[in-house]
Amino acid sequence: MFTEALVLLGGLVVMLIANAVLLHVGLAPLDRLSRRTATVDLLRPGQRLPVAGQVGVSQLITAFNDVLARLEAEGATSNTRVLSAQEAERRRIAQELHDESARA
Repeated sequence: MFTEALVLLGGLVVMLIANAVLLHVGLAPLDRLSRRTATVDLLRPGQRLPVAGQVGVSQLITAFNDVLARLEAEGATSNTRVLSAQEAERRRIAQELHDESARA
């Protein structure tokens, strides 16, 4: 009876260790993803996470990389709009100054 309990306890310990190792290996891509989300800098484009892991994890990493690409593209577009608006305002002010000097 005692040896059976000991074998059962040993099997349980081995199973728990195997589960811990498998979880650690299986969730490693998610750990990399969470670290990357904390350090990503949109002012330095091109930062991507390598797609690896099981299907669900790799799909999540691909979606994350796609979001980064969209954010970078939107940032570039908004920068272009800001520069265009600033240039239009400069032209408007220059035209007003020109008109004022022509009237004087």
